[in-house]
Amino acid sequence: ENKNKEFFTVALYTCYDLIRPDVVLELSWRFQLFEYSIPYFVQILKELTHRVETVQKKHEDREKKEEKQAQQQMNQPLDIGEMVMMMPGLNQMQMLMPPPGSMPGVLPGMNTMPGGMPGGMPGYGQPGGGIYQPMGGNNGMNYNTYQGPY
Repeated sequence: ENKNKEFFTVALYTCYDLIRPDVVLELSWRFQLFEYSIPYFVQILKELTHRVETVQKKHEDREKKEEKQAQQQMNQPLDIGEMVMMMPGLNQMQMLMPPPGSMPGVLPGMNTMPGGMPGGMPGYGQPGGGIYQPMGGNNGMNYNTYQGPY
């Protein structure tokens, strides 16, 4: 207000790290000091541009490094020996065999046919030949014949 507008520029230069750009912009607008605040805004813009470029370069370098590592992992052959060393307690046969009960079509507890093939009907391949026999015998009754209602 006392017409020493050059001191505004000196104050901005001296207190550069302490004054926020939005405060400088507001004071410049309120007191018509834009031409005296331009050096401050040029320096702020230069500093922000440098920061953005630095962050962008670091980000691009990190992406290239991650992409290169992913390519190396994709091109690296799978070594069973390394897998065995990573999983102590398992031998190579256990690694190649599926876990019990995981064969397709076989649920845990299902019967199997002779020769280890999965079975479908309980009783087949077992003593009795798959013929239905109720507990305690059939007492001469034929349970496999339909006799009509009641």
